[in-house]
Amino acid sequence: MTGKLSTYLAVAVLSLHSAAIAYAQTAETMLISNDTPELALDFALGTQTAKAQLATVPGSYVEGVVEASGAPVNVILTSTDGTKRRVLQDVVTRGVFRIVADADSYEIELVSPRGTGTARVTLLRNLPPEEQLPPTQPSVVIDPTSPTLQALLTEGISDASLSAFWDQRQRDGTPLIEDDPQQDPDMRLVTFLWRGAKHNARLIGAPANDHVWMQKLAESDIWFASFRVRADLRMSYQIAPDIPSIPGTHREQRTALLATLQADPLNRFPFITNAQDRFEQQSYIALANAPIQPGVEHAQTTLPLREQIFASAILDNQRRVWFYTPQEFTPGDPINVLLIVFDGARYINRAQTPQVLHNLQRDGRLPAVPTVFVDSLDPDTRWQELACNAEFGQAIASELLPIAQQYFGLPPNPDRTVVAGSSLGGLSSACIALNHSEDIGAFVSMSGSYWYAPEGHEAKDQVFVSQLAKQRSPKAIRAFLSAGTYESSRFADEFGILEGSEHLATTLQQLGHDAVTYQTYEGGHDYAIWRGALADGLLALFGGENRIGAFTGR
Repeated sequence: MTGKLSTYLAVAVLSLHSAAIAYAQTAETMLISNDTPELALDFALGTQTAKAQLATVPGSYVEGVVEASGAPVNVILTSTDGTKRRVLQDVVTRGVFRIVADADSYEIELVSPRGTGTARVTLLRNLPPEEQLPPTQPSVVIDPTSPTLQALLTEGISDASLSAFWDQRQRDGTPLIEDDPQQDPDMRLVTFLWRGAKHNARLIGAPANDHVWMQKLAESDIWFASFRVRADLRMSYQIAPDIPSIPGTHREQRTALLATLQADPLNRFPFITNAQDRFEQQSYIALANAPIQPGVEHAQTTLPLREQIFASAILDNQRRVWFYTPQEFTPGDPINVLLIVFDGARYINRAQTPQVLHNLQRDGRLPAVPTVFVDSLDPDTRWQELACNAEFGQAIASELLPIAQQYFGLPPNPDRTVVAGSSLGGLSSACIALNHSEDIGAFVSMSGSYWYAPEGHEAKDQVFVSQLAKQRSPKAIRAFLSAGTYESSRFADEFGILEGSEHLATTLQQLGHDAVTYQTYEGGHDYAIWRGALADGLLALFGGENRIGAFTGR
């Protein structure tokens, strides 16, 4: 097991010194509980599902980790009668899951999408209600600014008025969108709603730079959070009702919200087209003035992708990669653009990038863009690799890039090769292009994590990657950087994503890189933004006059 789990995992492991780890073969179902907190289960492709029976009590906060070897697994929570309750992890070699139990027994199923191996399931916590802390409540009570909620208070809270209110929300959908109270035509008042939480509710993905506690409206079942926003807002969001309060660090208490985080049931615009349950699903909102996202409007066509395993000698690991070959693709065409995208599974499923690229090529706005989508493995590995990791950059430039060129039949051409990603993937894209500009001449960075700096970086007034750009002095880098208006730092003396992205873009321009574009969007840290920003970035770099011949600075 890894050494980066919480202290509670250490307690669970120590308790096994007096008893051997229980092992379960595929045909058996073994019990996992506080008395036996760790099981190893054999699984195999195309055979009976490996199962572990989870013993708990209703109201318990359950947190566990699954570590698979041999092949990745899907981790599914079911009732004891076999009814599917929730997908805990999807195609992982290591993943942490969290739930709040509403029964005293479940089954954890391991399903292998490919291959055979062994997975270890370990309970990190199984805290019954009496061992949890008092529920967290919003620290400040705020009167509603929404005219609709104000009118409800004026009318008086009653069963009839509440029933009428929720019936209207069922018809109109949520969130509640109203005219700006200050009568600015470019602004709107948006009120997010949740019905019937007992203790609290928290909005994740709010138009703010942090999670937001929702307020309870008087003695009603209405929880709300209102925001005055620009009329071009676009965002996806989820709501976590009745978050369990647990002992532990601030980070552990904060991540407990993942146990109940789910889509807004009254929102009529689900964001993830293939979400497997309400916990994976996100809700979507785009106000009237939200900019058009090129190629996204009709991105419903299912396009074939080829999945392969990329084994890296440099990184000493292997992962899935997916190859997208455009229709009417001619390898010898000099205007082809080779794209490498990090967090590939999410860009396939959430951003629908293959379909967007297809639409833009079909409409004549982009040349053919053969693409490699790169899997990110588990969260710990993702952090290690995408945080401007030199070995990861070397693996992409010297191992994966030649494989992609051979697969698509493309000659090396740094002017037509681009890496792209968001968050840590945006940071990594910039670092790789700066360090390997002789192979990769462009990057698209969406909400890049430019707050990052390695140990020993002292210059607080400089973004680390901006210093890297000055040191490397790459020739003729082309870049598109973007950030959401709600991604500013919560601390006055630190760079956030918004400030860091602008700083890097300005630095590159000052260094003489003319083909650098910086753009902001009214929104946050969000695939709802990034799916359009990636298209905007590729169009800025390779659309129109940039399709061929317009860039000769190398």
